[in-house]
Amino acid sequence: HGILTCETHNFPCGVAPFPGAETGTGGRIRDVHATGRGAHVVAGTSSYCVGNLQIPGYELPWEDKGFEYPSNMASPLQIEIEASNGASDYGNKFGEPVISGYTRSFGMRLPNGERREWIKPIMMSAGVGLLDARHV
Repeated sequence: HGILTCETHNFPCGVAPFPGAETGTGGRIRDVHATGRGAHVVAGTSSYCVGNLQIPGYELPWEDKGFEYPSNMASPLQIEIEASNGASDYGNKFGEPVISGYTRSFGMRLPNGERREWIKPIMMSAGVGLLDARHV
């Protein structure tokens, strides 16, 4: 029997990207094992939505350099790199490779001055597992 799991770890990834994503993936892997005897993980996916990346040396016309971010949060670029590494690291250690995912980076100032952006990141971890039919 197939098992589908999903968990978000938004705030932890914003504050400490690598361990935040690790514990998001770990909690979801725990959910597969918690279904009972005979359950095991197969593969995972990780997804991220963050603000403007502001990649050094790669200026993009829509990224507003004037946007400020909370001092207690990691930068969007740091979240992209470190959270991705954390989710993959944890999954690989438990035999669940991250085989797919997506990322979105967005931030803009509207004509009326309103800012639209993922200031608090979205980190979603999902996975597939299997449960032996004898244990259902």
